[in-house]
Amino acid sequence: QHEGARSRIESQVQKGVKPQGSYFQTQKNLTNALYSNSKPLYEALYKKYPGVVESPEIKGILDSDVGQEAVSAAARLMQIDGLPIGKVNPVSGMVQKPSLQFLDYVKRGLDTMVEKAEPNGVPSTEGRALRGLRTRYRDALDAAAPGDYKAARMQYAGDLEVRDALEEGRVFHKFQPEELAARAN
Repeated sequence: QHEGARSRIESQVQKGVKPQGSYFQTQKNLTNALYSNSKPLYEALYKKYPGVVESPEIKGILDSDVGQEAVSAAARLMQIDGLPIGKVNPVSGMVQKPSLQFLDYVKRGLDTMVEKAEPNGVPSTEGRALRGLRTRYRDALDAAAPGDYKAARMQYAGDLEVRDALEEGRVFHKFQPEELAARAN
């Protein structure tokens, strides 16, 4: 029994440490789940809230220069996805009584702006300011669709964390001890 113990233990450790199957196939499966798990929640949410009464917080953000940039990004994304934007005010250019879907696409526009301000996830002053704005905006959307919007976001975020953990595990062994200590803080 003792003679084979070492190899049995090593085998069990390797099973626990190494991902089963191909890394890239697992990543692809997790990415597919990321969208397929949250898609029904978002679709139901968009049907439930075809028009949202804008709060002062949402209106203030949409009226700002950064908000206008996010609105343009949202309109572009919806056009790419073949989705109707809604009735646009010819004077202001703003969508009148926007749907939650449009407002969600504005949040996605803010997400893109944060990613551009912080390439490779490296924090920046502009990125921190944009993240703060995005958080205020997201919280206002949570209030506009109590419980529903947050539930859809949390489903997506949970699946994203699993996919990100897979990536972190793949590169974890490449870190130097100093890098690991810095990441822990």
